Amino acid sequence: MIIDDDPVVRHLLSAVLNNSGFTVTAAESGESALAALQDKVNTGELPAAVLLDAQLNDQPGCAVLRQIRALAGNVSIPVIVLSASSEHEVRAQFSGVPYDRFLEKPFEPGTLLSALKDVLRARE
Repeated sequence: MIIDDDPVVRHLLSAVLNNSGFTVTAAESGESALAALQDKVNTGELPAAVLLDAQLNDQPGCAVLRQIRALAGNVSIPVIVLSASSEHEVRAQFSGVPYDRFLEKPFEPGTLLSALKDVLRARE
């Protein structure tokens, strides 16, 4: 699942992941992402991983992540936080809300795919 308020970023991330064989759900806001995730919880089809923009237009990424963790319950969904800010700044924002990886924008498609494969492999 991709959660990013920038339509260009959502499109590019979706293309990279689709071209690499991943099935992608994309959301433009925290609210729409949480609604989609609730639907997935109800059907038992949680996303394998989440790519989360640290600063969405409607709410901070850390608030969205907190709600993702609550909705997922006992299921641990790997989360990669994406931001144009430094990891130090993001770590302060996300204090007490754990994420699996951080990628600073811009990044290469190969870097994204490598990070995604790493977090998925770690959950096996």
